[in-house]
Amino acid sequence: MIKSLFIFILCLTSTLSFAQVSNQLKDTVIYFTPDQNAEFVGGVDQLMEYIYSNYRAPCGTGFEINGVVILRFVVEIDGSISNAIVEKNSDCVLCDSQALRIVNKMPTWIPALNHGQAVRSYIRLPIDFSF
Repeated sequence: MIKSLFIFILCLTSTLSFAQVSNQLKDTVIYFTPDQNAEFVGGVDQLMEYIYSNYRAPCGTGFEINGVVILRFVVEIDGSISNAIVEKNSDCVLCDSQALRIVNKMPTWIPALNHGQAVRSYIRLPIDFSF
């Protein structure tokens, strides 16, 4: 009887522990294809305006800067940006660093939704510096 009671208590506590780990894991999952993608407040037009208004041409370079950089970052549940990386470099190191600077100082986004709840999601963003 004591042995079966011990096994019952062990099973009960192990399932409770698992439930706590699951909640923690749920907060760390990053979705590639949520039901509804994250969105820059104001849409694509506002995003492009933000990018080009925050671009700063490097002084004294003596050459035209141009290239396409593809960035990947996470839009968090609260809409903040994290883990921004250059996924595909351009031929211009200055463009890559400009793109990262612009993304890292972005305002909050509208987070992605999955089954009606805000979730963390990846965004891939190409930035064309051919202007």
